[in-house]
Amino acid sequence: MKSLTARFMLWNGGFVLLILLGFGLAIFLASQRTVEGMVDRDLVRRALQVARESARPEPPFGIGEPPPNPPPGEPEVQRPRIFNFDGTPRQLDGKQEMWSRKLFDESLRGKVILGTQWLDGRELRVVSAPIPGRDRAIGVVQIGQGMAPFRLAQRAQLWALGVAIPLSLLVSGLLGYLLARLVLRPVRSLTALAENIAANPLREEHMRADQPDEIGRLAGAFNSMTARLQSSNRDLSESLERQRQFTSDAAHEFRTPLTGIALAAENALDERATPAEMKRSLLTIQKQSQALANLIQLLLTLARLDHSGARLHMERVELRPAVMKAIEEAGLVHDARILVQVDGDLVCCPEALNQIVRNLVENAAAHTPSDGSIVVSFEGGSLRVSDTGPGISAEHLPRLFDRFFRVDAARGGTGGVGLGLAIVKTLSERQGATVSVSSEMGKGTTFCVNFVKTPETSSEPHV
Repeated sequence: MKSLTARFMLWNGGFVLLILLGFGLAIFLASQRTVEGMVDRDLVRRALQVARESARPEPPFGIGEPPPNPPPGEPEVQRPRIFNFDGTPRQLDGKQEMWSRKLFDESLRGKVILGTQWLDGRELRVVSAPIPGRDRAIGVVQIGQGMAPFRLAQRAQLWALGVAIPLSLLVSGLLGYLLARLVLRPVRSLTALAENIAANPLREEHMRADQPDEIGRLAGAFNSMTARLQSSNRDLSESLERQRQFTSDAAHEFRTPLTGIALAAENALDERATPAEMKRSLLTIQKQSQALANLIQLLLTLARLDHSGARLHMERVELRPAVMKAIEEAGLVHDARILVQVDGDLVCCPEALNQIVRNLVENAAAHTPSDGSIVVSFEGGSLRVSDTGPGISAEHLPRLFDRFFRVDAARGGTGGVGLGLAIVKTLSERQGATVSVSSEMGKGTTFCVNFVKTPETSSEPHV
């Protein structure tokens, strides 16, 4: 069965049926033993009483005389039958036969014994008791009791059980159905919410969890699970969108140098091209190839940062040598515009710091006029790179660290592919630092990487 309610009713009905059958059987057997025990005790009591009276030396009714008349209405089978030692009846008419010869022989040995006999299809319960004499039994008393009234009562009891058990099953089934509907109502609600979320993973669903029981805990766990699931789905959706946008932007950026290389190669292969034109074409191919190589290197750097879950290796670094090395690798060590004002040391990743300084200095150099200045300074845990370029308008500042975002028009028409600042932000965050930018049109721009860490973000032990 697919329905939990149906299975609950089936299990409930099966258990109730087993309980009722066991209970009814126990009652029937107990009643049967009780009735048969009462009959046996009454028969034995009467038989012993008659046996004692029959053993008197001078019975009140005389030897060989019949016993007193039985009570009015007593069935013939219930009258005592008294026999002498040789099996002859003591009654004068001598017509009464013993109920059981086997019981008679056992009683002559001094035993009071019970047995069941059938007379014309009627069940009789018979007791046989010895009549005590001086040395041995001098006779036997046998009394029978018809069991028909008791069996009729037992059949009535069975009939009552046969009616009561189905009625009890019906009532228990109805109550079980109502109970299952009541208990499983939260489960049905939970199922409906789960189906809604399965149909739309980003759909916001919430189940009441104020019940102080298992259902309440289940609802709380469900809400927590769906919240994490929906958060993961949103993150995945945003990640896929960023990946799609990243792929689209990367393809666009690759198209520019590849187109330049193709055009330059076509010009160089032209039969009418002069040696000077061929040289210019080769220089263009070299330049575009270098730009393409730089772009690929930046993309590989971002890919490693995105997919690497390992923490950056942190150590204490002397700032001035590290900054000068980065400027030298950027090819700007002899640039008169650059002024380095750093001193002291810093706990950071040396490789990440090198990449940050290179990108910020290269970005500043690309947008600063020849008579301008670029200042690299460090104070209070913050590394600053300031230039005197044209500045960036406030509307572009929020997106400045997005990948492939460029504001070349605002920065004088030159610039890279829009990945350097994205790398700076990623490397800063991986070290627990923050990066910010401030700019004023016509006066310049300042990038600030703040390495001051709180105890929660620091990778060093907090003292």
